[in-house]
Amino acid sequence: MIYRRFSLLPLIFIACPALADVLPATDSLETVLVTVTPVMGTDIPLAHVPSNVQTLRASQLESDHDETVTDAVNRHLASMSLADTEGNPYQEDLVSRGFTASPVLGTPQGLALYQNGVRINEAFGDIVLWDFIPVFAVEELQELPGSNPIFGLNALGGAITLQMKDGFSFKGTTADLQGGSFGRYRGTVQDGVDLGNTAFYVGANVEHEDGWRQLSSSDVAQSFVDAALKGDGYALGASLTVAWSHLNGNAADPSQDNPTAAFAVPDLEIDHLVFLQTRGSKDLTDALSLHATAYLRSVDVEIQNGAASGFTPCGDTVCNAGVPVTLLDGAPLPTTVPYQGIVPLSTTRTLGEGGSLQLTLNQPLAGLENAANIGVTYDQALSHFSNVTLLGTLVFLNPPGTTTYSDGQEVGGSAYNVRLDAVNRYTGVFFTDTLSLSQQLNVTAAARYNYATVDLSDLFGDSLNGEHSYSRLNPSAGVTYQISPLVNAYASYSESNRIPTAAELSCSNPSEPCTFPLGFVSDPNLKQVVARTVEVGMRGGEGATHWFADIYDTRNSNDIIFVSAGPLIGSGYFQNSGDTQRLGAEAAVEGEWRKFDYHANYNFVHATFQSHLTVFSDNNPAANANGDIFVEPGDRLPEVPMHTAKLGVGYNLPQDVHVGLDKIFVSNQYLRGDEANAQAPLPSYTLLNARVSWQAARQLSFFFEGENILDRHYASFALYGDPTGNGAFPQFTNSRFYTPGAPRGFWLGAHVSL
Repeated sequence: MIYRRFSLLPLIFIACPALADVLPATDSLETVLVTVTPVMGTDIPLAHVPSNVQTLRASQLESDHDETVTDAVNRHLASMSLADTEGNPYQEDLVSRGFTASPVLGTPQGLALYQNGVRINEAFGDIVLWDFIPVFAVEELQELPGSNPIFGLNALGGAITLQMKDGFSFKGTTADLQGGSFGRYRGTVQDGVDLGNTAFYVGANVEHEDGWRQLSSSDVAQSFVDAALKGDGYALGASLTVAWSHLNGNAADPSQDNPTAAFAVPDLEIDHLVFLQTRGSKDLTDALSLHATAYLRSVDVEIQNGAASGFTPCGDTVCNAGVPVTLLDGAPLPTTVPYQGIVPLSTTRTLGEGGSLQLTLNQPLAGLENAANIGVTYDQALSHFSNVTLLGTLVFLNPPGTTTYSDGQEVGGSAYNVRLDAVNRYTGVFFTDTLSLSQQLNVTAAARYNYATVDLSDLFGDSLNGEHSYSRLNPSAGVTYQISPLVNAYASYSESNRIPTAAELSCSNPSEPCTFPLGFVSDPNLKQVVARTVEVGMRGGEGATHWFADIYDTRNSNDIIFVSAGPLIGSGYFQNSGDTQRLGAEAAVEGEWRKFDYHANYNFVHATFQSHLTVFSDNNPAANANGDIFVEPGDRLPEVPMHTAKLGVGYNLPQDVHVGLDKIFVSNQYLRGDEANAQAPLPSYTLLNARVSWQAARQLSFFFEGENILDRHYASFALYGDPTGNGAFPQFTNSRFYTPGAPRGFWLGAHVSL
């Protein structure tokens, strides 16, 4: 199955690479751009960059003591909101301009993430595992919005780049200790050494949390090591990220249940990561330089999800919906075996490798200042997915919920067993050029050609076998104009594409919903998604004050959505949904005045379907007799709030004490499974957080943090499902499921620097 589409629109561009080291380093709102590789060298002023890019630097991340990248961007950046699908702080969905980066299979992805220039969306489902990202080791985080072609596949709504610390940027030794509500304890140590032309950095973080819901503990361990070498006209470096986590997430509960309940457990994910990166650059001439990266990435994900089986006796054996259930050897399942509970167990093991080469040329063109880049990237990943379903004893909990204790026996048949190999290969070739027509006017043009293949091999049967190829040339162009010394304007047009992942291609049959993230059943083809973004904005500032205002319109063709269907929460299938649109505006200001510091931002996004669509959602009360709901153009996409706003104010007290409050507002959003907007949306919510820090001595400081200090009851994610849990809870009749937000929590910590 081969798809080829070429577009050569010479319009407005949204991305310009190779800039991070040459732009001023001031506050978190400043518009700065980096390349998809960690190499720099093009001297392009900030005013030439046609994009509304938001930046957070290490000083801000450290002062906020954020656990995850999602915490950091949600607190400060416009257009960002969180959806807690799993009920775990390390497994939240990040929603930006109506596009999602999620750690959960079953969520269509729309954002690309890069660590030191390497794309870290996992190959099998394009998911982002936030527990693998050591926030303590991030030197600079940048959010680059729009359908940015330079960032390759899946940058439909933009990209987030993470430039990590090394011994040149971080010097000395620090230690952080923190503890408080929900049994949360965390310790972080870092050490950086600069030896002139060589430098070393090492950091590690360990954390435990009991969780505020039943059986919801988490353990995370992360480490990051970097070695760097600089010489006359060259630079070399290597880094190693190792991470492990043991995450329990209770996910969504029926709306009639107790918010602290574990509706169906175990709901456990165990993750392992070993990620090796190398980088290098060489000045070939005064104007020309070569930059390269290479990486090896090993990921192991194991997921257990307990549930009531819904099996019933049929004579001396057991049936499911009237069909006899068998064991793995094909023998009928006898009623003497515990069968009321099941524990589907899935493992995904991926080994990825790849690299990039880029040439950067800084040389005048026709007497005008000009900077150009040309590069190529290659990525390959082999993933092995397996799923088995274990029988077990169902135990009822209080508050109402169930846990399943497996007896080790496996259910037979292809519906309960999957063995799948997936091979992803991806080649990208890109070019950018920025030309200064005058001191005020600059234009940038770029293009990237993507060619990707996804080959699937079914090791248990043959229904998942398939070979899929996708290719596309994505253009972009842009213009900036310096209206005055304090005001800069820009406009851009860009295109990007996303190919269906192996997980989506293996779960796209409406007649056989998959139990995500556990099993796949067939291999119908899906079309690639193409996004086109137009963006216009202004930015400016003076001294410590900076601001921006921006409007954008992104239209997706052949968008992919996950349709909730099937007997279990999280079961369903993927389908192309025609056209969708994200029309929005965002604005922000940040600064200081006397002893005050402040930040404020607002985002509006109207994310809608633009095509007629029939969606199967049999638990939606508005569904017809066949379980279908009918989407009309203009219906809002689920899980995307139309309004978000953030306000933060701080004040410096005597004795080096700083106090601050920040407020986050998120408007209502429609439930997953209500794509037709036929039911009441999930209500809006407002959270108030507080922070106090005290620099007790030059090398010692203390901090106190409170989240949701008014103890508001809220939910950031909801969907429709079977409230009885396959018949285990007949007293529950409301099919709305909520993931409740965390109640009020307080934490106290100390920071020591040597």
